[in-house]
Amino acid sequence: MAQVDFSVPFLSAEDASDKLAAYLQACRSAGDRRSVFATCYLVMTRTMVKNLQQQMFDDNVWVEKYLVAFANLYRIALLQREADDDCLPSCWKAAFDSAETGSSLVIQDLVLGINAHVNHDLALALQTVSIDPHESRHADHDRVNLVLQQATQPVETAISQLYAPGLGLLARALGPLGSDVTNFSLDAAREHAWSMALALCSSDDTTPDRQAAIRQSLDSTAVVLAKIILTPTSDLPFLVPLLKHLEQADNWIEVLDDVVTA
Repeated sequence: MAQVDFSVPFLSAEDASDKLAAYLQACRSAGDRRSVFATCYLVMTRTMVKNLQQQMFDDNVWVEKYLVAFANLYRIALLQREADDDCLPSCWKAAFDSAETGSSLVIQDLVLGINAHVNHDLALALQTVSIDPHESRHADHDRVNLVLQQATQPVETAISQLYAPGLGLLARALGPLGSDVTNFSLDAAREHAWSMALALCSSDDTTPDRQAAIRQSLDSTAVVLAKIILTPTSDLPFLVPLLKHLEQADNWIEVLDDVVTA
């Protein structure tokens, strides 16, 4: 892993943001493709920090705890990867494997990270900070969706500038293939995470077998989605070099010239 000390848990939203920024810088310096998701996550975390500073939530203290618990699960996954820990969730293993081999597209690395963090980690973070089945905290959970929408364009801009200047060209070139890679509804995934967190909280300290089963189902679902994200290029491997080229191209003329002269 890029050399950043993640052994100490994040203590605040600002602490998480600062350490994620240091991790991203280390990844980029080392040429570590895990920087793709880390870039996205840092942009989103900074957007959340800004909204917390502006007191945009009904319970800003709870939302900050929620953000920190969520970020700590990412930190733990990175530590587990470095320790070759069997406890690393399979969905995170799929994301890290893809990034480390460099065989996937930038957009796939991005969505694989989002998939693991949201479809697996989010319910666990919500369980950690305690939720209720009523409207108060769920309303703030929904407000986070609005904050993430604010971050969408900055994330796309950062990913394009840092890793894939031809990302827009690639999206148009992929057509239906692109839909298979990116068919991921963040709002729907977050709502499902809330439902799973309610199930986890209802089983706390009473039915450990049921809780373990719910946790396993989170990982299993995210692994299936990871396979779907990777399927378009794994089924059509001959397209990968061209699609990678498109990711890096600034315009169609450059792509066509290279293809013609290849």
